Amino acid sequence: MLVDDGWLRVLGGGDEAGLPSLARANGLPGDGRSPASLVVGHDVLDDALAAVLAFTDDTHRSEALAGIAPHLGATRMDHAVRAATDLPDPQLRVETLVAILPHLPPSRQPAVAHTALLTTAAIDPFEDRTDLLLRLACALPPAHRAPVLSRAITTTAALLVADRPGLQAGG
Repeated sequence: MLVDDGWLRVLGGGDEAGLPSLARANGLPGDGRSPASLVVGHDVLDDALAAVLAFTDDTHRSEALAGIAPHLGATRMDHAVRAATDLPDPQLRVETLVAILPHLPPSRQPAVAHTALLTTAAIDPFEDRTDLLLRLACALPPAHRAPVLSRAITTTAALLVADRPGLQAGG
């Protein structure tokens, strides 16, 4: 399948767009034998990612990045992480990084999680920050959760103290 000027073109569906037939795309012999595998479409993920990155509305871009992340390979995922990191709203940035995180190669997860963790400091109110910290911790492999959970506990404690001025450590 190929997205072509708003149309979805399927190989074998006609030659008007310059697409080959299924037989020609797969180099099938004319003897009617079935091949071991067939090419049935061209990769459109680059075009899909480019369309997502072109969104001018940050919320829509964030949602689309989260939706497309499970389908991206390592190279494309780097573009998605950069786009998420470039979102100006810190809460939207963390939400998007949390959505992308499970789809990253394990070797990339700690660095992206660290970026998200640092970004949470700019999120206000505390309730939103705590929620995002917990979501971030849940998206991480268990071995990498401790610093995020520690930050979540600290943030929650600060929230409790702010809400109840008489509540102090040991008091």
